[in-house]
Amino acid sequence: MTLPTPQTCPPPAGYETWLDYAVATMDTRSAYHAHLFDLPAGNSPACDREAMRAAVLAELDALRLAAQVADTFPARLRAGTGEQRES
Repeated sequence: MTLPTPQTCPPPAGYETWLDYAVATMDTRSAYHAHLFDLPAGNSPACDREAMRAAVLAELDALRLAAQVADTFPARLRAGTGEQRES
């Protein structure tokens, strides 16, 4: 089972849902910079941008499991190949 998507607003090509698109194109750069500025002087960050992406994907997986909804996240992005990256 997948979540219904309104026919009037289909997700972008290559994505089954808008949620998949949002996760794939999430702005980790801003979140990472905010995380860096919150660190006490001399401390190393607890996570990097890839760890942030992994955490978001783990949360998405948990939500879908709890809702008993099929995983529609593109495999090429789950594996890290072709992943959207911010500069």
